[in-house]
Amino acid sequence: MRNEKVMPPDPSTPLRSAQDDGLPIPLRRFRKRIKATVLLESNRPAHVRSAVRAGLAVRAGATVEGATVMQEGPYPLSGNWWDEQAWARVEWDVEIENGIMARCYCDQDGWAIDGIYD
Repeated sequence: MRNEKVMPPDPSTPLRSAQDDGLPIPLRRFRKRIKATVLLESNRPAHVRSAVRAGLAVRAGATVEGATVMQEGPYPLSGNWWDEQAWARVEWDVEIENGIMARCYCDQDGWAIDGIYD
């Protein structure tokens, strides 16, 4: 057994499409926080439900709600740790059973949706 250092995946690396054509999927980030409820199972997102604002087009008729079929993460992030503006959050990329892929995160204010993968 070799003793190798294992590094977590890079959170800046976007998801790849299910067709695996080698092209990354762009992330459409939301400008304002979209609150979400996330149920965890074994410390991993198992179900996501968001309060999507009126007029926010995810996909025609689709909502960010349902059981997750894929989760990648956690990706811990932090910044401004040197002053009063310090922040920290943990991000997850999830695919919901209706086909929507989203980036969600948990911080001191709770869970939110950061964006949707096109």
